[in-house]
Amino acid sequence: MKKATGLIFPVLLILACGWYSPKSERTALVSSIGIPLMENQTTEYGLAEQLTSGVTDGLIAENIIDVVDPSRAASILKATILTYSRSAYTFDAGENVQEYIVEITVRAGLVSADGETTIWDAPSIRAWGVYSASSETEQDGQIRAIEKLTQEILDRTVKGW
Repeated sequence: MKKATGLIFPVLLILACGWYSPKSERTALVSSIGIPLMENQTTEYGLAEQLTSGVTDGLIAENIIDVVDPSRAASILKATILTYSRSAYTFDAGENVQEYIVEITVRAGLVSADGETTIWDAPSIRAWGVYSASSETEQDGQIRAIEKLTQEILDRTVKGW
């Protein structure tokens, strides 16, 4: 009898633990996500493509939610780039610019594919990127700001999974 009990306990333990996958905890509303090209209401070329790419790549890397064509998705991630600015950030003693700051503001949200349920909505997400006036370009600042926006959108989309 002790031998049978000794064999049954480990088997029950394994069965109780089961197979764990982060995907098993998803709700039906976010079982898959579609990410159409984000809108850009600024005059800065390429920001929408960079942000869309960053979020898509980030969700694929997280491997928590299936990223699919928006026509087949259970939920849709929508975002609009609202503002873009670049301004002087730090100065030296001679009042020459040492660093610039790029600031980007985005409206974003995740909705069910039918549009009836809002999963999350952020009317204003602001991020920035600072770059050196002497050794970097404005694009370096843009990349840093886009990375921060991407991380914020990813956190809102998969946080707690």
